[in-house]
Amino acid sequence: MVLTIGLAYFSWLLLKPDNASGDIEKKSNTQTVNIAVAANYKKILSNSINKYQSDNQITKDFTINIISGSTGALFTQIKNGAPFDLFLAADMERPQTLVKANLTIEDKPFIYTTGTLAIAYQSTGGKEFNCGDNNLDQSQLDQLIDHLLKEGEDSKTIAIANPITAPYGKAAEKLLEKLKSIGKENRVKIIRGKDIIHAQQILLSGHADMAFLASHMEEGINKAGFSYCSIDRSLYPPIEQGMVSIKPKGMNYTHQLIINEIIVHIKNISDKI
Repeated sequence: MVLTIGLAYFSWLLLKPDNASGDIEKKSNTQTVNIAVAANYKKILSNSINKYQSDNQITKDFTINIISGSTGALFTQIKNGAPFDLFLAADMERPQTLVKANLTIEDKPFIYTTGTLAIAYQSTGGKEFNCGDNNLDQSQLDQLIDHLLKEGEDSKTIAIANPITAPYGKAAEKLLEKLKSIGKENRVKIIRGKDIIHAQQILLSGHADMAFLASHMEEGINKAGFSYCSIDRSLYPPIEQGMVSIKPKGMNYTHQLIINEIIVHIKNISDKI
């Protein structure tokens, strides 16, 4: 069984040990694997682990919990002793900090994917910007944003993830500092979502005109009225996403075997992202 839950709900369960309603507490710790994953990678990991578990008999008696949130929030939970077995961050900094604190099994994080920013925006009836299969360079991105900012008389709102806790938000903030079209325009408001999924929700709910998201989130926004273009990686700091396994408080051979199997699976799919 694979459960995908939010970090807030998982934190609530930690504070409610007598709660018997959730599957997360129906099995012993040795039959439960808790994976903390950055919000941008949640859907990919959930789909992959679902298929992996359905094809793999060795995991049939285990519950795999996938808990998503911003990298910074997950990192804080782990430092405070939350019972995570794996941590898939949206950066390398937090996993490396856990390594230095001797909280991980590995002595260095594994880079399971390298992220690419994308701009998603509400299409208007006018001429569409065709980004095709190529990532936008700075000139093309400036041209697109300049076009979007000039549509209508109203101020424009851009949604990004919180740059303090979310690496994609940090990359988006650095990118915005470079853009000429943003710098010369005073009708722009930046909304910072708690994580990249929240930034996406702000756009989809109509509270933003455009958003900077992860390129692999296109499926979640591929709907009428929205367009999506990936952005060249040279325009913002690298978004290398690191994975580490957290040292258990007590060693259980079968439990660790399942965790190791999941790690191998994630490494096998990493080059396909």
